[in-house]
Amino acid sequence: MTLLTSHTEHYSLENSLETLHQKSREWLEEIAFWQDEIDTFYMIAIKIKMDHITTNIKDEVEKTERNLVRKITGNELYELKKAVTDHEHVLSEIIQKNQSDEQPYRDQHRNIRRRFEQYEKELRTIKQEIIHLLKLTEDHDGLNEVFKTIYNRRAVRKYKNKMVDRKTIEKIIDAGRMAPSAINKQPWKFYILNKAETITLFSKQITKAASKGILKSGLKKIIKTATESFHFSEGLSFLRAEDPIFHGAPVVIFLTSPKENEWAALDIGMCAQNMMLAAKSLGLDSCPVGLAKYVMETEVYTLLNIPESEEVQLAVILGYGDEYPAVPIRNKVNAVYF
Repeated sequence: MTLLTSHTEHYSLENSLETLHQKSREWLEEIAFWQDEIDTFYMIAIKIKMDHITTNIKDEVEKTERNLVRKITGNELYELKKAVTDHEHVLSEIIQKNQSDEQPYRDQHRNIRRRFEQYEKELRTIKQEIIHLLKLTEDHDGLNEVFKTIYNRRAVRKYKNKMVDRKTIEKIIDAGRMAPSAINKQPWKFYILNKAETITLFSKQITKAASKGILKSGLKKIIKTATESFHFSEGLSFLRAEDPIFHGAPVVIFLTSPKENEWAALDIGMCAQNMMLAAKSLGLDSCPVGLAKYVMETEVYTLLNIPESEEVQLAVILGYGDEYPAVPIRNKVNAVYF
């Protein structure tokens, strides 16, 4: 009988069958360990306490749980174990029948190794999602409602086809009016679009103006900043999307200020933040839109009846979100004490 450690000349630069056999045994041990991990992850996923979670993130938590349970309860691990067991049966036949052709076994081994590598990546993803799920719930322990709203707010760029009533819009604008401003000048004014056809018209016009303006100015730094900040990894090609400016939101609020007010941009920023936090507290989502400034270079700008003395600083879009953006990693080493 041929020893497992023997080599034919054809395989002299590859691992011996004994080495491959030992690796298969390690794989089976690894599968047993992974199964324990998966069982633990499953218990965590289905036992997350929802009592202390605010309504704002319950949908996100529940969606994450569903995705996790689906991944965890899949048959991948069972199928992988079966593949390794069948693989060892092939080796057993090679030894018992003293076969000289090892190539099918070696090909099978390489295929299983690739599957293991893929499953390891999947397992890392599951671990990351478990950590994210725990942070979604644990980070909200002991926080009051203001802090919870701040931590839950996201820049949302996908919205449900659901209108926002005028009373709610007014509440959100009132929150903006409560923002601090230099010498209490309250420089902001609000111009609201809440008709789908009008928003679509403005979006198309702003898209054209923004494309021309950015390319004409050659503002590479602005493009780089927009690409990084708004996740437009494809650069200017995002402007070819169906609604790249307002993302299908049912409400668009342009915020203007007097052109000669030195501190207006800061004041408008604080006003917009108040509005977005207020929207989140009411169960809505939002996003600040800097490209909305290009509305001043469109043919439809006059429809807003904005006086010559004012300029658009940005727009805030509002609506019922249809996505759950992950929490971006925050830099926590940027506070300097003296």
